[in-house]
Amino acid sequence: MKTEAQKSFHHGFILTEQELRRMLDSIQQQAKTGTNGTTPTANFEVVFRNGVVAESLEIDEVLSLENFGSKSISRLSIGCVDNDIDPKREIVVRFANLNDGDSEFSAAIHYSILGNDRDWVFISSSLLDERLGKIKVVNYSKFFKEPFMFAFLPVIMTVSFVLIPINEESEKAYVAKLEEQWHSGKIKDPIEAIIYLERNRPHGSPSILFIPLGLAISLSCIGWLCYRGILNFWPIYSYCWGDYLSFYEKKVAIRKYLLIVILTGLIVSIVAGVLVNKFHLGQ
Repeated sequence: MKTEAQKSFHHGFILTEQELRRMLDSIQQQAKTGTNGTTPTANFEVVFRNGVVAESLEIDEVLSLENFGSKSISRLSIGCVDNDIDPKREIVVRFANLNDGDSEFSAAIHYSILGNDRDWVFISSSLLDERLGKIKVVNYSKFFKEPFMFAFLPVIMTVSFVLIPINEESEKAYVAKLEEQWHSGKIKDPIEAIIYLERNRPHGSPSILFIPLGLAISLSCIGWLCYRGILNFWPIYSYCWGDYLSFYEKKVAIRKYLLIVILTGLIVSIVAGVLVNKFHLGQ
């Protein structure tokens, strides 16, 4: 009975030469299960960032690609098809760097498995799930792809945190002034008190918005810069071979240095704060 399994993954990946070879070996070993022992030939399709498409039957040829700049790998497909079986067996795994503007796919990783043996399809799917789990990277860019979450949420939060205390203080001062007028005898009639309330109710000033709006815009800009920095030093989609490998290793080294600097600064500030508090308490 013909059985097909398809699955998509929206997380990122770090695909190294070692993991690519292991994945190809798993695919080929599974593809020849139940056959006469011959290993089906795998084929690769590579799409570069500049739009050029290349096809190859050898993994070494794929790993020898320059893989940098306009020749960086944007999409990689691994296919293993056995046409000698009726119906045919097929395992196809596709990787895509969604940051390159690849609008053709919505998922970074997708595989499809076709066969006439349901158990074989299920086992192949489980093996691929296990192998793909080893190269998984958290896709934090999804948060920044939502315009509301990125642009409007910081503004709303900042305006709320700043304006609510201001309005509360204005209301308190407003009620205290009315109470003072009542105790001094200047206001006795309730109707007169209502008129006073409406006449002197604080409506706020447009200038009050400048500070929270400016703070919100600054936070949004800082957040965007942090996101670009994280995206640069924590890449979500990586084909780690060719010229890109040394570039990636430099990013990792810088990332470790920044983490050490940040953590050291936090520890020093915490220790300094504790010592200052103890010093003041001792006095």
